[in-house]
Amino acid sequence: MKLFVEDRFSRKRPNWKMVKDEDLKVEIKSKLPSSLKLSLGGINSIKSPESAEINSNNIMLLGDKKTLVIKNFNIKKTKELSNQIYIYREIDKKKLPFPKIIKTNKGYIFQLGKNSYGIALEFIHGNYFNGSIKDLKKTAETIAFCMSQLKSTNYTGFKTEKIFPSDSHDIIKKFMTSLSEKNHFNEYEKKLLNENYKKILSVEDEILGKLGKFKKIKFELLHRDLHPHNIILNKSNVYLLDVDSIMLTKWPIAVGFAVFKLLRQFCVRNIVDNHNIDHMHNFIHSINKFGNTKDVYYKDLFLGAKIEILRRILVIMRGNLGENVSPWNPVLEIQIRSLSELEYLEKKLT
Repeated sequence: MKLFVEDRFSRKRPNWKMVKDEDLKVEIKSKLPSSLKLSLGGINSIKSPESAEINSNNIMLLGDKKTLVIKNFNIKKTKELSNQIYIYREIDKKKLPFPKIIKTNKGYIFQLGKNSYGIALEFIHGNYFNGSIKDLKKTAETIAFCMSQLKSTNYTGFKTEKIFPSDSHDIIKKFMTSLSEKNHFNEYEKKLLNENYKKILSVEDEILGKLGKFKKIKFELLHRDLHPHNIILNKSNVYLLDVDSIMLTKWPIAVGFAVFKLLRQFCVRNIVDNHNIDHMHNFIHSINKFGNTKDVYYKDLFLGAKIEILRRILVIMRGNLGENVSPWNPVLEIQIRSLSELEYLEKKLT
């Protein structure tokens, strides 16, 4: 059985479908700031993401003059709103390859509904990172440059959260004990979880035993979710998406997760032979140019990836405790399989 396969959410490029709800289209047009309407030169069509992307409420507006994306989100805390805008403005100031935020006559953030807000972003044309050899180097250089610029950004006022939950063992135990009663998981998913139960505990044990070494690594503003669908390639340019995932974390976690997800896609497309292992080593060293450790870099990197993957599994498990159903259940299989894939890559690359 092939270890690395395309997951069911994989796509070549962002796909959009026409919004058919006439009431929704009228509402969007009525709430849109006048300066955006002017810059669009009239709205020809309104589209939404074609696939059922979790936590994605983006709307594409195609106008006579340009195409924009309206990011629709629900944030009640004004501090979180201001931090979001601060990051977008820093990105613009540093000229980083992210979608640029557009200031409207109503400001950067405009109200769309009672508890709904929107920001306007430029639309980036291109394809997702597909793991080809020719894309590895330029993608690594772009990530290294962006991470370097982000980590030097002032983050006063941003909230620092634990990199790994202190009650991890309790979450795992409660979830697995109640798994047989969870009707929203099918038999295949339950079997996958039971087969990987010991691996989950083993990874947790490793993380808890080595977590102390991360205490000396400071928190910095970094992108914590650089997977293939958050990277757009357009000719010779590479753009990073999902500014929401720029948050305070530690570099082995942000970089380790990015390295794993992108090299995983490389392994989907290419055989893992000595020649391609060299390509993967070069990819990691190119990202390392933004200045971190030397001797134990690989160990920290893979530990960081394990922390982030298991943290995501724990978020899903916690979300299913009691009578609750986590909205992230569709990606649980991907996260579980990631543990074996990461273990394989670690053995091949270290």
